[in-house]
Amino acid sequence: MDHSYWEGEWRAGRLPWHGTAVHRDLVDFGPNFLQGGAHRILVPLCGKTLDLAWLAARGHDVYGIEFVSEAITTVFEEAGLEPVEEQVGPYRSWRSGTLTLIQADFFEMDSTVLGPMDRLWDRGGLVNVDPGRRAAYVQRLRSFARAGAQAMVNVFSYDQTGFDGPPFSVPDTDFKALFASMRGIKLLRRDKTRVRQPLALQHIEGTGTETWLVEM
Repeated sequence: MDHSYWEGEWRAGRLPWHGTAVHRDLVDFGPNFLQGGAHRILVPLCGKTLDLAWLAARGHDVYGIEFVSEAITTVFEEAGLEPVEEQVGPYRSWRSGTLTLIQADFFEMDSTVLGPMDRLWDRGGLVNVDPGRRAAYVQRLRSFARAGAQAMVNVFSYDQTGFDGPPFSVPDTDFKALFASMRGIKLLRRDKTRVRQPLALQHIEGTGTETWLVEM
């Protein structure tokens, strides 16, 4: 990941990807995706998403990985939580209840430190990874998952000649190729409603949001 780029975006307050509500995929598909009791859930490249506290409040053990320290502290501040700073292996982490955030580069973090995950929620990870590193990113996701784990992945598809990204376009063919070695892939939703796209993409005609369920 380009640390300097993302840290610069945070310092400048350019956060057009940050939602002001829990992601609607969790609200709409959560009952099925999260059924079966409490899960160990990984949220890679988590930023300061409100999804983290929402998942933890529902009894799940939630682990977010993020390298921008400001994003981590903001998560707890906005949730009204006072975290305890701890070491998780060689990594700094902050924990409150069942919510743990680790400051680390997702590509370099040792996945064995956290142990296998039951669920992975990717709502800003894959789309922000440089296309040349996508395959490596997917393999990193797999390294954190137990056999039979499920991942719900939210991506965008658009004509990238009009916008360089990030977020980058991940068309169906690319997504299926990236996850072809997994046990199963299912499209849960395709939405081309303009007002539901990120602000950076709303000016591009035909932009779509796709939500996929992957059995790892």
